[in-house]
Amino acid sequence: MKIIFIIIVIFVIISMIKIEIKFKISYIDSKLNFNVYLYKLNLTRFIRKKDVSKVSKKKRNLKNPSTKRKFNIKISLNLAKQIFRKIKFLKHKPIFIVENFLEFGLEEADITAILYGYVTNFIYLILGIISRYVHVKKSKIDIIPRYNINFLKFSFQGILQIRIAQIIYISFLFITLGRKLNGTTSN
Repeated sequence: MKIIFIIIVIFVIISMIKIEIKFKISYIDSKLNFNVYLYKLNLTRFIRKKDVSKVSKKKRNLKNPSTKRKFNIKISLNLAKQIFRKIKFLKHKPIFIVENFLEFGLEEADITAILYGYVTNFIYLILGIISRYVHVKKSKIDIIPRYNINFLKFSFQGILQIRIAQIIYISFLFITLGRKLNGTTSN
């Protein structure tokens, strides 16, 4: 009995641990950079190495057509819609911290000014949509127009803080809703 109690206490403590995923996208001097970090570990290096090995496996699988599995996009879109619908009404949503910097310009000042208004509205529209599913905290958005010069420079940095319990809940949603949409039942 004591062992079960200890296991439950350990599980509850582990489920309250926050995982911090940080990602950076930047476009400076005509170079696009994208990095994903789990705490301070750069995951982008591991992802790029795995992509190379996946390409060689796909070439091997194309030779044998029986190993190729069909993908039903209709079920996948319905699954995503239902999961997002459930996440929208969570009491404790994941926390998302945003830092956005955009500096742009065109040769004509009037077009730059009009574009500045559209870009600002678009960014806040996207932020509003994101805030339905996560709790947006400490958002800092800087948009700087440069007049009479062709110029583009941006940097987007986001930190997603999610608890292990939330990951377990979302995984549970994937499994149960996926089975429901596929027509299979669990025993």
